[in-house]
Amino acid sequence: MDRQRTFGVLIISWLVFSSFMTACSLGGSTRGYLNQGISHYNSGDYGQAVADYSKAIELDPNYALAYNNRGNAYAGSGDLEQAIADYNKAIELDPDNELAYNNRGIAYADLDDYEQAISDYSKAIELDSNFALAYKNRGNAYAGSGDLEQAIADFEYYLELAPHAPNRAEITNIIEQLKSELSP
Repeated sequence: MDRQRTFGVLIISWLVFSSFMTACSLGGSTRGYLNQGISHYNSGDYGQAVADYSKAIELDPNYALAYNNRGNAYAGSGDLEQAIADYNKAIELDPDNELAYNNRGIAYADLDDYEQAISDYSKAIELDSNFALAYKNRGNAYAGSGDLEQAIADFEYYLELAPHAPNRAEITNIIEQLKSELSP
């Protein structure tokens, strides 16, 4: 009987230890769940990323970065309306979050709402005038809306801010194409 009891205590101890180690690997914290979410997002597992970011938000409902990142996961899975709702919450919690404005702009552009996308990219640029990606994204939105001159200006400024951008040749080609469309 003592052997069975000892064995039972060992199993229970192992289960407790195992649960503890799992919690430690997640950090048992908002940051731990955020990191797990980033890992799942980067591997394309958007559903698990949403779950991880949701757990971080459950632990800290004012964690703007978790809302922003969960918005990215929703966008990755194609749920743009939910993504926008999370970006809105991230902006509510941190009104100076240029990344959330940029990301919300991407979601609006994906919905072909170029006016709102341009507004969000412009706010991101207002918050960080050297945010090269926001200029490129706004250039795309201007091109989509038909404002080719402004698109060209934003693409050119993007290249000034990011002279070694890996997509430099692609952007240069877009600029040339837009210029040719402006020429009679």
